Amino acid sequence: MFAVMPNEAMGNFDLCRHSELYTSGLVKTHYCALSHDKAGICVPTECRAEDLHNKAILQPVMNLGIHASTVIPEECAMNLYLTQGCAYSRQALEYFHSLYNLLALLGNDTPQSTGSVTCTTRAHTAEASAYTMLGFTLLFATLALFGAAWQYFHAVAHHGDKRALISSSSAVPSSKPSSSTKSDKKQSDASSLPSPGSKVVALTVKASPGREASDLQDIPLEEVNEQLEGTPRSRKNNNKKKGVLKSKSSNSNKLAVLDSAAATTAMVATSTKQPDMVELMAQVLKVPPCPKPISAFSFVDNLNEIFTLKARGGEFAIFDGMKAISAAWVVFYHVLLWQIYLVQNPEYLVPPKGLLSKLWATPFFNYSGTLSVDTFFFISGFLASYMLLVKLDKEHAKGLSKPAYKWIPSLYLHRWLRITPAYMFAFFLHWKIAPLLAYGPLAATVWENNIRPCRGVWWSHFLYLNDIYPWWNQRLGEVCYGHSWYLANDMQYYLLVPFFCLLYRSPRINGKKLATYAVWACLLTCIIVSWTLTIKDNWSPNSWDGVDGDHYREEGFSRPWTRCSSYMIGILFSYMWYEKKQGNPDGKFHTFQANFLWVSGLVLLAVSMYGPHSGSAGVIPCAIAAPGTPCGSNWSPSTRAAIIALLRPTWTLGLGCLSVLCWNNQGGFIQKFLAAPLWFPLSTLSFCIYLVHYTVLTYYISQRTMRIRFELFGFLNTYFGLMAISCGLALFVVLLVEKPFMKLQKYFLEKPAPARNNKGDGPATSGQKEKEWTPAHDAPLDSLKEAVTPTGTVLHCTCDDH
Repeated sequence: MFAVMPNEAMGNFDLCRHSELYTSGLVKTHYCALSHDKAGICVPTECRAEDLHNKAILQPVMNLGIHASTVIPEECAMNLYLTQGCAYSRQALEYFHSLYNLLALLGNDTPQSTGSVTCTTRAHTAEASAYTMLGFTLLFATLALFGAAWQYFHAVAHHGDKRALISSSSAVPSSKPSSSTKSDKKQSDASSLPSPGSKVVALTVKASPGREASDLQDIPLEEVNEQLEGTPRSRKNNNKKKGVLKSKSSNSNKLAVLDSAAATTAMVATSTKQPDMVELMAQVLKVPPCPKPISAFSFVDNLNEIFTLKARGGEFAIFDGMKAISAAWVVFYHVLLWQIYLVQNPEYLVPPKGLLSKLWATPFFNYSGTLSVDTFFFISGFLASYMLLVKLDKEHAKGLSKPAYKWIPSLYLHRWLRITPAYMFAFFLHWKIAPLLAYGPLAATVWENNIRPCRGVWWSHFLYLNDIYPWWNQRLGEVCYGHSWYLANDMQYYLLVPFFCLLYRSPRINGKKLATYAVWACLLTCIIVSWTLTIKDNWSPNSWDGVDGDHYREEGFSRPWTRCSSYMIGILFSYMWYEKKQGNPDGKFHTFQANFLWVSGLVLLAVSMYGPHSGSAGVIPCAIAAPGTPCGSNWSPSTRAAIIALLRPTWTLGLGCLSVLCWNNQGGFIQKFLAAPLWFPLSTLSFCIYLVHYTVLTYYISQRTMRIRFELFGFLNTYFGLMAISCGLALFVVLLVEKPFMKLQKYFLEKPAPARNNKGDGPATSGQKEKEWTPAHDAPLDSLKEAVTPTGTVLHCTCDDH
């Protein structure tokens, strides 16, 4: 059975797999597609190889191919996809040629005595590394469930009533006053105070190696009840307790206010409710606290941390909105880019009359569409430099400064451990697991193109050298995990940050000026190199310029020496903001200065996004233009060089102008928009969204059985669907890998700061003990309640000693 499929179909995949849809039940046989899921021959499974390789089949196929080539109009000879008619004719010709070649190949490679044709549906087979990857995934998932269950049973065992459970992820009353009316506040205060004659107890427990301050809520309530009721187990054991109980009156309602020298305050309410089976089982088992290496995998805690809608707060809260929007922008650009290769009606999408030739569409594609990554570079450069300067200042003030040769390697190790676990998990998920789940007429070809470049060079991703090694891999466009060049760029730029900061903090050699000059030198070098290579190699930033645009994407787009300008501008802004916080932390910009920054920032961003529009308006893409016909942007070499070398710094400078206003709390509606709590979950997922969206798009393209008829509404449906799937897969990676390994890194590698002595001028000596403090006996309950922040930090309270 041979079938000429509709022009939109990719091979005969759907017909072979679902033959009953086309035969109406008249043909009682199963069909299979040879050469896995590629386009080719659809034959009954009962056919033999010799049935397919004979002149009676080959000759008609050859004649059909010849006829298909003769009916192609002359104007379509060099413009194969200029119109739908040309595309139809070309696809028919390619179909018959592929069919003939496949028949000939089958006959030459298959002995005549092999019997029936072997049909297979899998494009790739699992390797040992794939099973290893699946094993790690199962292990992480088990730890996530086990950690959450352990925490739950431990809390139930030690608190009795699940409703009184106080976990590390539960909300604690905030120290900020609410916006409710005075009457509401009085009612809430009245409800929170103990009833007349009730007993108010202050329990002070000193942190010790046996019981940390963070575990104070884990004190069994029976211990508190025994002391409140005056029936201790034994006076000897009661004297050995780590806390002192002080009471004024008695009542059936009991309230324990827990506090410690570690400034951790929690409130536990007891209940007379009879324990259920879960509570009894947990109390009988006497579940100990969950070890931190296991609790780090608890999906409950990690999920609460991701989806909290409490604003991060602080000066840099706008980065949440910037990261979230940039991640969505990256996915949008790639969805659009990948659909162009399969679009059935290119005249609706591409220039000269398509949607991408419109002014409003300029920021979403072509060169302007790649500026979203420069936003990540700006944020990364700023935070890496600024936070390191602040950290070094704090350590110097505490007398904890260390030589550079000690803390720089540690800094690099922390950075590598922060990024690599999630990166490698997503990388091997794309390389080893996703191809096993792929299906469709393009599955074998698409995934093989993704797998082949990674063989033998995957280790370069561990070392963050994949943007420069192997060199030919970049030039031929066959890149392993193509979008990961950004991670290599970012890591390489990060290696320079500690040396810039050391130079900046060197007062003997006027280090601030030298460090600033060094960063400016890197910035200018990047601009000069980009300009020079564009002129020399005839690069073009315009996707419609054909070969010149391809050369830029393969040779210059991902190289670290052409992309570092945005990162360096971020470092320069960190120096500026650091000096501002040192000299005038609360100072505001004058009206003229603020307006100047507003106008400058908006103008620079607009120029960056819409400046290259002339390269799309009314041009004919060189990919579909006839030889000798003018095509592309017709930009001069100097215009191309200016766009490649200067547009990214212009974008980043505009971001910096608006960011400074927001950091100084003068950002107006932009600050409120970008710092909104709604952005926090998406910002937390943004790194892993960037990692996994490439896998989602590859899977989407490989499983298609029909070409894409582009329309705006349908495209938006596709985009939001793929974005949602990317967010779901990113959440999976964050919960199983990124969050747990971040916590493990802090637990094993970050040492707590030494305790301070009572005078506050250095670490406590061996002869000194940290003085415990007890809340005042007559302190009102609301003053103690107001002392607790959402993180458990004491802001203020009425105390005998502080």
